[in-house]
Formats: sequence, C-alpha cells, structure tokens
Amino acid sequence: MIERMTAAKDLFYSLAVQVGWHSFVEFAGLMAKYIELVERAYEQSGEFIVLPLQPHDAEYLLEKLDGIFGPSAAITLVPRGNFRPTAERKA
Repeated sequence: MIERMTAAKDLFYSLAVQVGWHSFVEFAGLMAKYIELVERAYEQSGEFIVLPLQPHDAEYLLEKLDGIFGPSAAITLVPRGNFRPTAERKA
C-alpha cells in the first residue's frame, strides 16, 4: 500500500510541476507527510487508524498550508480543539 501511495504522490508531483503553480505543487508535500505518518503508525502498531503526529510533523504541515493557502489563512494546531492564527504563532 505504501508503495502505491508513493507512486500516486510521485505522479501527482510530476503533473503538478507541469502546471507551474507552486502552491499546487505543495500538495505533494502534504501527501508525502501523510504517507510518512501512515508508515510510522503501521510500524509502531500494525495499524494506521491513529497517525502519530509529532510537533515537528504539525509544524511541517503548517508550513505546507502556508504555502498553499497563504499565511493569512493558516492556523496553528495547539492542544486538541484549540487553534491560533499564524500571526499568533509567529509572535
């Protein structure tokens, strides 16, 4: 499954680059992180129902969201259920 997911991400990336819009290409980064989390979860528990999201994973995802939607739309995920706008995160 991981191999097929990676192949799909790679195909998307190659097509997205041809589009020529950087924000669109950033979705490949989101897919890559998702695949990494699924693989890590499976290695840890044999399942991937709950993905092992660490603070550095969340920060990477936020960087990708900033690149896709712009910093004005990005949010920071803090303890479950609480959100902060990007400006507060950088303060």
